[in-house]
Amino acid sequence: MKVLFVTSEHPSHIMGGLGVFSREYVSKLKEYCEVKVVLISINRNDNLKPDAYVDYVIFPHFKYMAVQTEACALENAASIRTQLEPLLAKFAPDIIHCNDRQTFLPFRFDKNVVYSSHLLFTDMLSLQSLDDEYFVEHKIERCALLNSAAVIVYSQFAANRAQKMVSSKISPIVLPLGFNKESFYANKVQNKMKITYFGRFENMQKGFLDFLHAINLLGYEFIKKYNIEISLYGKGAISQSEDISLIKNIGFIEGDELYKAYAESDIVVMPSKYEPFGLVGLEAMASGCLLMPSKGVGMDEYAIDGKNCISIPSDARGIAKKIAKVVQNFSMYKNIIQAGRQTVKVWTWERSVNAHLFVYKQIIARRKKNLDTAYASTMTKVIQTYGASPIKEKITQKKKNIRFLKSNIDLKTINTSLILTTECLTHESTFTKATIVSVVNKNEDSIIIRPECLPYADNEFTNVYVAGIFETVLNPKLALKELFRVASKSIAVLVNTENKLSWQTFLIEQKRDWVELQGSLNSEWRIVKNTGNSVTWKNETFLKPELDNNG
Repeated sequence: MKVLFVTSEHPSHIMGGLGVFSREYVSKLKEYCEVKVVLISINRNDNLKPDAYVDYVIFPHFKYMAVQTEACALENAASIRTQLEPLLAKFAPDIIHCNDRQTFLPFRFDKNVVYSSHLLFTDMLSLQSLDDEYFVEHKIERCALLNSAAVIVYSQFAANRAQKMVSSKISPIVLPLGFNKESFYANKVQNKMKITYFGRFENMQKGFLDFLHAINLLGYEFIKKYNIEISLYGKGAISQSEDISLIKNIGFIEGDELYKAYAESDIVVMPSKYEPFGLVGLEAMASGCLLMPSKGVGMDEYAIDGKNCISIPSDARGIAKKIAKVVQNFSMYKNIIQAGRQTVKVWTWERSVNAHLFVYKQIIARRKKNLDTAYASTMTKVIQTYGASPIKEKITQKKKNIRFLKSNIDLKTINTSLILTTECLTHESTFTKATIVSVVNKNEDSIIIRPECLPYADNEFTNVYVAGIFETVLNPKLALKELFRVASKSIAVLVNTENKLSWQTFLIEQKRDWVELQGSLNSEWRIVKNTGNSVTWKNETFLKPELDNNG
């Protein structure tokens, strides 16, 4: 596989999400693919040259006397595309991965573009910042989100924002980021409580003033009583009208100084109102800090209240009360801190690359429709409905699924069989030799494998057994087509036909519904058993010899 990775921020930048992603992700990706990195120098920094991180540096060349903002953007894209044509012809990439909004327009009409959305431009500015440039940038971002072969985001929060702010028609795929925990360590100061804020000194997105006001509400006497040291590390100006008398350290730090600040912090507060992912949270966990994040934003991907963090409300008074409670009972949170350190371990760049490769392979195989269906917003709602459904209801269905599987599985071919269910059945010894997939829970690469987009080769499995998954599909015909594609001999399906389940999207009312569903999808498959709630198909290639052997 050949991947052309295009970015506008140099991978050597230590701070900043785009630089870190470009550096760490590409480094690991190169272990699996042939990768060329293109840096587009939007600001035309003539000092930039190809180096260990970047294979090509492209500078826009303006030939046309463009004045209007849109004309400048198009001239910019045309110039970049012209310079890239020789590389595209020679390298012939299977995938073009655009890592940010400013890299997309030159590849607008390519069919193999994967677009990473790390931060929505729409969410970056307030209404006070609206101008001609804003609207053009918004158009470019909207164009990227609507026209890329695949859109990748890094939290469900980011996916929801993209669909709300841009279009409900897009199907962002939530993939995991990676994190290098090696640089982070714990070195807590005895007999002192260090509470720290890391991030921009900005309130609309970061909630900085809410935190500062919460500290002032705690007051001098509380700070003194518990020997608390408050630090603010980040960029930005603090208004002179704000009271910072209780703050010990204020400033921007990076490198070893940053790691040391994390190491010595006992509590890290993240009062963000908008956060696509929130890398600070993982950095805090890796450093043995108690993380106190806001809920309902990107940190929800890894931060679970009461398990590996203590969440905070959105107002200053509520934040102050939560901090006070934690400080007064800090010894009670050791298990949560330890759970946070364990959480960090799964956020590897290898897992991130594996997840991206899943998307790349679907695009190369021209399966955009499968991706869009499998990861549509309506599908996310179905999965969320399943997760929130009564446990008793799910257990009852799980037992039915297990009975069906045990009565249908051919143990002679179990090693080459695929089992698709809702709840994972790896604990069932009968099935352990099969490939078992849950279609509502994330796998080891943090992806939910959906029946409409199975990541397997044609005819990869001898037999496929399906129990409880058609109740979650939105396009049953596409799901059945996928089963026909990955199976080579037989397919057995169980579906609920009794009282409709709280998450059920697909109903079989009579036997002939299965015949109508198959239609002309694949003439090689014949229904050999049909009870309404269960159906078995066999491939004609295998069916004829069986009939001959039976006389």
